[in-house]
Amino acid sequence: MLRFHQGGCRIVYEADIVDFFGTVNIDRLLQGIVFPKLSDPSLNTLIKAAFEMEIGNKKDLPQEDWELYPESSSGLPQGGYLSPLFSNIYLATFDHRMLQEGFRLIRYADDFIVMCETIEEAGRAYDLSREILEKNLGLKLHPRDDNNHEARTRIIRVSQTLIQFLGIQFNGSRIWPAAEKRQKLSQKMGKLEYSIGSLSKPPNLVAAIPGD
Repeated sequence: MLRFHQGGCRIVYEADIVDFFGTVNIDRLLQGIVFPKLSDPSLNTLIKAAFEMEIGNKKDLPQEDWELYPESSSGLPQGGYLSPLFSNIYLATFDHRMLQEGFRLIRYADDFIVMCETIEEAGRAYDLSREILEKNLGLKLHPRDDNNHEARTRIIRVSQTLIQFLGIQFNGSRIWPAAEKRQKLSQKMGKLEYSIGSLSKPPNLVAAIPGD
């Protein structure tokens, strides 16, 4: 992102896919992309079973984590070990097409930005990405709104708007972690420190005196 910006790309098209993991077409992913490329079909059943595996102790997890392990058979489980790999496989055609058309795409899972030199170039990137994702892959982008700083899909000028992407912020010259990410990390470390401290304390023991 910094390298493209230094090369003259001051316009950014940033986008996010609506409920990406929950809306991936598993049949298209496995039957149309993955299985035809595997020389050993004995892996097919294992891969399919990994996507359909349920969490046995789901009620023991914090409720905010439940959505990471959906009970339906559609989509990729967001908390699954294979989901990051197969999300990249599913979006590989999107990557190739965008790069073939000369766009400077930066993507991680369902979040991506395109660094552009002009507003017109960013508009073409938006049109092409929407065509590939919605018509070819059955996904949907969040509505575009260039005037809303909270919009998940928009086209902005770096010199006028702060970019936030993958937990970092960028103002055209400096990159630093986003404030909410630092706070979240601090809270997690605080909980971890408390847990470790509790485990390090000796248990309360009651001495048993013989004959007492």
